[in-house]
Amino acid sequence: MNPEGSIHPTNDKSKVIQMLKDLVQTDRDPILEESTPATTDDGETSQTCLVVDGMAVVQELMAVKKFKDCKNFGAAYVKLINSKARGYNQVRVIFDNYTKSPSLKESTRERRRSKTKVVKSYIVEDSTRIKEQTLFLASNETKDSLTLYLAEKLINTTTTNSTSVNLMTAAHQSVMTNYECHAKTGVSTQEEADTLMILHAVEAAASGFTVHIYSRDTDVLLLALCRVPQLGKCSAMIMGNSENRHKVLLQPIYDKLGPERATALINWHALTGCDTTGHIQGKGKKVCFRTFLDSSPAVLSAIFALGEGNEPSAEVLRGCEIFLCKLFSPKRHNCVEAKHLRWYLFKQLKADQGVDKLPPTQGAWAEHIRRAHMQANIWRQDLILEPSYPDPLKLGWQQREKVIRLMPVLSQVPPAPDAVLQLVRCNCGATNFESANKCSGRCSCRQNNLVCTELCNCEGDYEMCSNMQQAVIEEDTEVEYIV
Repeated sequence: MNPEGSIHPTNDKSKVIQMLKDLVQTDRDPILEESTPATTDDGETSQTCLVVDGMAVVQELMAVKKFKDCKNFGAAYVKLINSKARGYNQVRVIFDNYTKSPSLKESTRERRRSKTKVVKSYIVEDSTRIKEQTLFLASNETKDSLTLYLAEKLINTTTTNSTSVNLMTAAHQSVMTNYECHAKTGVSTQEEADTLMILHAVEAAASGFTVHIYSRDTDVLLLALCRVPQLGKCSAMIMGNSENRHKVLLQPIYDKLGPERATALINWHALTGCDTTGHIQGKGKKVCFRTFLDSSPAVLSAIFALGEGNEPSAEVLRGCEIFLCKLFSPKRHNCVEAKHLRWYLFKQLKADQGVDKLPPTQGAWAEHIRRAHMQANIWRQDLILEPSYPDPLKLGWQQREKVIRLMPVLSQVPPAPDAVLQLVRCNCGATNFESANKCSGRCSCRQNNLVCTELCNCEGDYEMCSNMQQAVIEEDTEVEYIV
């Protein structure tokens, strides 16, 4: 964790997308196609629905152009959505819910606000000025107002255009369409557009549409992989920027991973570092993914079960701890408990290395697993219109006084007994593990009038250590051995 108590941000999420592409990308089994509407097996064009992350398009547009007011921005937004909608029979634009409080996403939003100290909120309408785009989007209240403004702008503009595609917008305030229909998916209490997009995609697939999901977000890709059986074999993600936009077919990735791994992958993502759970320092997504693919059935079952129920079971905690230990265990040394792993690695530390080089304690990992369980529970309810979530204060989070965002719990148990924290250990023979007669010279244990222990590099081995039974003789007393 960071010094102020926040989690380390995960900065390599995008690598997961490329790893999944590489997993199945061959000349005989392509998963990448040009971004075009779907066709059936007999070559005929099928009915297609495009599900769009509404705020992702906002960020995409503001990254390439400046706007003086919301009227100009709204017109450009409608034009861009219409360009993405070409060739589709139906388009659904989905927006986040920015009214939830407290929110697990607040730390991520605060980090993205960067050094912005004064956050001003706006009621968005045509005349609202956009002086600085980063500051304009810094407030949740402004973004909430913007989602409603853009949703209404899309519907009102396309309703007057007879050539427009059938369009639906979904925000926390309302679900609107520019055509007559009975929307099966109504207003949802879900916070994230990521999960709400999957809900709409599955509903569209059940109505007979081939579904494409427009998002560059790793979370959405992994959520979609979980739902391939409901989305259909022609379902795809539309990814990349305008120059490199392409379609990623989901079925080949699902088949390569297998049903259990494909479904568990989103939970693996929560465990190894997403926006709300934080990065495992020193272990990138590539290492974590290789370990996931090599996981035993028991460990895979534990990761698969993350998010089931209000709290993780003992089996889930145990299996996830084994997985995390595997990330840090040296070759040919298989530690399955955090305390044993830390003990082993502690003895390997060089004289100038501190305990910050060690993996987290068992207590810290338990809290991390609980936070992963919380996020997995949210993702697991992606098909529920009004989900019910567990209490985050029971799953690795705490509410500090005068702090709006939730803060992670580091651990509920001490890292080690006080006696261990005060131990002296020597580093004798560190450069030559085969040498005999260790600890005979400038041994730090000997200088402190202590015998060596298993904590030392000599491991307190009677055959090699010469400081195992150091006698202290006092006047008129028997010989005592310090142990």
